[in-house]
Amino acid sequence: MAMQRIPLDSGETMTFVPAALSDVEAPPSFVLKAPTRRDRERMEYALLEEGLRHHSEEDMRDTTIEELCRLWDVSKEDPQVQRVLGYWKALDDYIEEVKALAIEAESARDAGEDGPPELAPFAHPDRDAVNQLLQDLAESSDILRRMSVDEIRWNKEFPRFAIAHCVKRWTGLSKNPRLHAGVVEIDSVCDMQDEMVEKFGDAGRAALNELAATVMRRFYLDRSAEKNSKSPAPSAPTPQATKEAGSDADHGKSPASASSNETPGE
Repeated sequence: MAMQRIPLDSGETMTFVPAALSDVEAPPSFVLKAPTRRDRERMEYALLEEGLRHHSEEDMRDTTIEELCRLWDVSKEDPQVQRVLGYWKALDDYIEEVKALAIEAESARDAGEDGPPELAPFAHPDRDAVNQLLQDLAESSDILRRMSVDEIRWNKEFPRFAIAHCVKRWTGLSKNPRLHAGVVEIDSVCDMQDEMVEKFGDAGRAALNELAATVMRRFYLDRSAEKNSKSPAPSAPTPQATKEAGSDADHGKSPASASSNETPGE
C-alpha cells in the first residue's frame, strides 16, 4: 500500500471516488479534508462522549486467559490454557508469514519478476477444539460478553465517526451531508451509507470500506511519514474498525473466538 502523502496544510483536500464503483456512470465522489491533530483529538473526544470502547487484541487475549483460569478453576500452566496459547502462537506466526510474503510479492512485481507461491490456508490440529472451548468460555463470561458488545459497537460506529470528521461533502447521492460546526452529522453519514448499499448493493458496501480505509489514512499517517509531520498522529485504532463499513449486519463474534476464527487464507 502506498504511503499516505502528508497534506501541505489543513485546507488541502482530495476528491475520492471508490474503485468499487468504477463501472458506475457518474459514481458518487467524496471530498476529504486534511485532518489536523486537533481534528483527530476532536474525533477521539466524540468517540469517548458516545461511550464507545475498543479493546486491543492483547487485552482481549489476556482477559480470555484470565476468565478461562477463573471459570475453569485452573492455572495458566493447565494443558487447556497452553493449548489455546499454542494455537494463537501458530496463528500469529502464520499471519507474519503472510505479511512477509506480501512484501516479497510486491517487490517481485516491481522488479517484473514472478512472485513467490501462495501459502496454503491456515490449518492447525487444535483448531476445532480451541474454537469450541473459546465459544463455551465466551458464553459463560459476563466480562467477555461485555467486551464483545463493545467491539460490535466500535466496529460499526468508528468508521462513521471517522467519515463524519474527515468528509467535507459528497456528490452523486440524493441527500447532501448535514453539517454541524464543520462536522457531518452522524445521522447524515448513516443516511449516506444506507443509500450507498441500497443503490449499489455489494459494490456499495465495498465502496464504503474503501472510503473508511482512505479516511483512516488521512487521520493516521504511516509511522515513517509521521516523523516528518508537524503534528504526529497518536496510535491509530486497529484497522478492524474499517471492516464492513456501512453494513448493518452484526459483525460481532465473541472476543475469544474472534482471534481464532478469522484466519487468513480461507
